Amino acid sequence: MARKTLRDMSGIASTIARSGNASKERAPKTSAPAPGALQGSLASIREIDPGLIDDWGPKDRLDEFTAVNTEESDDGFEALKTSIRDGGQQVPILVRRSKTAEGRFEAIYGRRRLKACRELGIKVRANVQDLDDATALLAKGLENAARRNLSFYEKARFAEAIRGRRP
Repeated sequence: MARKTLRDMSGIASTIARSGNASKERAPKTSAPAPGALQGSLASIREIDPGLIDDWGPKDRLDEFTAVNTEESDDGFEALKTSIRDGGQQVPILVRRSKTAEGRFEAIYGRRRLKACRELGIKVRANVQDLDDATALLAKGLENAARRNLSFYEKARFAEAIRGRRP
């Protein structure tokens, strides 16, 4: 999938870009970093105990809003878990150090991979970055927009959560 600048994108990425408060000390970015390539290198990828990682940010998938998962989402998750069990976790999740608890992390994106690793009882491969809330929201929106075609309703709920800054 080709990466686009924020000017070329619509939907979630545009909402994220408009929702941030621009700092007076720095000029606003005109393009976003590609998911998985945020300011880091392979050296920032570590294996972390999933018990040390907390969820962060607005929920973006409909099954996270409801207690009922659809059979389709259950099948997709089981396939992901089987893939990780059989071939290892190929794509790291993105985390940042917790602002409130020493030694803990906050998951920016990759919640399904994190959940699969928890259920498998294995460490999760994670790209650890120092991100502010606005950059973390942007990364989350871009990663999920690129990973899965969210329904219009899921995109709207995520955009509303960003506008209201409700994690």
